[in-house]
Amino acid sequence: IRIKATKPEFKHSGASIFESPRKRQRNQEGSYPLTIALRNKANADVVGLLASAAPDILLMRDTYNDAPPLCTALSKKMPEEVVRVLIEAQPLAPKVTDGKGNFPIHIACARGYSVNVINMLASAHPQSLLHKNVHNHTPLEIAQLS
Repeated sequence: IRIKATKPEFKHSGASIFESPRKRQRNQEGSYPLTIALRNKANADVVGLLASAAPDILLMRDTYNDAPPLCTALSKKMPEEVVRVLIEAQPLAPKVTDGKGNFPIHIACARGYSVNVINMLASAHPQSLLHKNVHNHTPLEIAQLS
């Protein structure tokens, strides 16, 4: 007996996952796919695809940790390349605070990021250098304490 193997037919609608509304849907924890990828330390290519597919997500706080994706990336000490990809996908991302009043630059200072990253964030939102978080600390004060 001979069995001929055949490939199953696959009809593709032409729409990719990145064009679907699912990129903006939250999971049960209240997280977007981009935030889940960041929490799991996805590489810059994956982060770039998700961020460019739904750049508006970079302006929203995740329900899971009350932080926007850029703050999550910085809290997880993601590489500089990931930070750059997020800012390129949404130039307004450095202007979004977390639930504790921290701009991304506050978190970058607390986590000991390089001068390059601090400059990137300060250039995108210079006023954040003077902003105090809920603990009454500016980014410079946080850097001195860290």
